[in-house]
Amino acid sequence: MKRSALVLTLAALLCAFTSCGSRSTDDTDASPVAMSSTKAVSEKTETAAPKETKKNEEETTVSTEAVTASEHSTAAVNTAESVTEQASQNETAPFAGTAFKRGTVNGNVYTSEYAGFRFTAPEGAQFYDEEQIERANTTPLLYMSEEEKSRFMTGTLDTSVRYTDLGGDVSIWYYDTKLRYPETPDISAEDFIQKEFFEADYEIRPKDMEGPEKVTVGGMDYVRFSWTSLGHPYCMYVRRIDDDFIVKIDAAEDAIGDIESRITAIE
Repeated sequence: MKRSALVLTLAALLCAFTSCGSRSTDDTDASPVAMSSTKAVSEKTETAAPKETKKNEEETTVSTEAVTASEHSTAAVNTAESVTEQASQNETAPFAGTAFKRGTVNGNVYTSEYAGFRFTAPEGAQFYDEEQIERANTTPLLYMSEEEKSRFMTGTLDTSVRYTDLGGDVSIWYYDTKLRYPETPDISAEDFIQKEFFEADYEIRPKDMEGPEKVTVGGMDYVRFSWTSLGHPYCMYVRRIDDDFIVKIDAAEDAIGDIESRITAIE
């Protein structure tokens, strides 16, 4: 998505949460009769009780502005919640008719019966809860064009875990390649990396790239690719599961070191 589009969208949301664009309480009818009448009443009132009148006007202005800001804020929140709810309802729709089934988290272990593997995180690591996963899969849609939404929704984040003490993280994604690449639905893991990584448009080009290379992890064949960006190390493991889906396991920072030993096949 173009940066300009995101900036405009965020600016619009920011405006909605403030009172920008709201009509000031000082905007009155500018007709001669109204101005004359207002002036006459104003002069009499100011003569009788100038301090009290000024105080009342200030209180009225503040009260009106507060109500206006509140109305704009409520409208913006309702709009965001409505779009998020719609995105959430649509998020699993593209995978209907496939064998895809979400994995489960029990303690520090993620298990995908569908993909046939387990990932065991270090003790103390924190997995995303269901609400966080939903937000990760839906919030980006708020700032996307229809074309971008269609592409984004061909994949889903199934789990993500943060290594709180070590400073690393692991995320596991699934992509329906028949939807994502209708012209090459049986795309290989190597070609998937080529399209997703090498053909992507980056503002900051990755460095220290290694791979793609075939590796065996947990008794299963993956394609591994690693790189650095702004001095931070990243790595991905990609494997085709069946005719429909590819799984991508992303690791960052200290999670990279022993990730292969933490992925095991389900017997």
